[in-house]
Amino acid sequence: MDGGAFDLVRHGQIGLVIEKLLSAAAVALLCVPLAGCREGGQQRAATAAAVDYEARQACGTLWAGYGRATTVPKRLALADRVTRWSARSGNPAVVTGGAAVGSSANHSNRSWRTAANELMKTCKRAGWRGYSTR
Repeated sequence: MDGGAFDLVRHGQIGLVIEKLLSAAAVALLCVPLAGCREGGQQRAATAAAVDYEARQACGTLWAGYGRATTVPKRLALADRVTRWSARSGNPAVVTGGAAVGSSANHSNRSWRTAANELMKTCKRAGWRGYSTR
């Protein structure tokens, strides 16, 4: 009868036991993250399609104030309001976009425009349609 690792230890082959344990651990370390990434990706994709209240507020705040944010202090004030909403959103893409708007507000005009445009694209991809006149 094969006793597996116990037989190997009994016969002085502890190195093989350690090798088998390390192999099993390596397989587990490779499999678990791959499964988690796949599941997380599906969850992120589902969440990215949703526009919750906080995401709507962040998107609407940026949309309404972007044209008037012509100076760094005005950009910082707008970014603060946008980030306050986006940070509470359940949509990870809006959270990330809001953080980018916040960090770019004190930088070049180009980085500010890029971050704001990316957040607006994210909002639209998530289903935000802007303010209605109805």
